[in-house]
Amino acid sequence: MQAIVTARLEKHRDRTEIWLAKHGAQYDKLIMGPWASDAERSRPGAVAKWKGEQFERLRPNFFIESDQGLA
Repeated sequence: MQAIVTARLEKHRDRTEIWLAKHGAQYDKLIMGPWASDAERSRPGAVAKWKGEQFERLRPNFFIESDQGLA
């Protein structure tokens, strides 16, 4: 399974899917961030912790991170 994990909020799913299609991204599942607001997502370490949990859960063969600080 090819999954894209993004910290973008669920309310941005439509725009994200359009952008991914425009750029030819192929995936089976788009996993959006679980936060209700930008303020909640912005808590120190929230994104890194959540993405780490996704990595553990999915056990991917590889993982690409666009944020150098999180990588």
